Amino acid sequence: MELELLDANLRRIANEPSHRPEGWGDDEVRHFLLIAQCAQAAKTETDLLTFRMLGLRVRPDESRKCWAPFGNQRRLTITFSDKNGPLIAQFGLAVT
Repeated sequence: MELELLDANLRRIANEPSHRPEGWGDDEVRHFLLIAQCAQAAKTETDLLTFRMLGLRVRPDESRKCWAPFGNQRRLTITFSDKNGPLIAQFGLAVT
């Protein structure tokens, strides 16, 4: 699966794992890197969602979307798409 990182902080962490955005702890950065690594290894959405250790939660109201809590104020959102090509996981951040 290919990754598309929609947030600048996520892109920077992916390229510089030692980077800590303001308000992010080590646990959040490690969790993001683990989810990203598992997503790259996954061949399908189901492959990724079966990793219970990631804490991903399916959005029943919106197909092909899931999320993971990141601290008290953020959640990592993942949207899957495969229109005319390989499966892509779009990673974004939402404020809760």
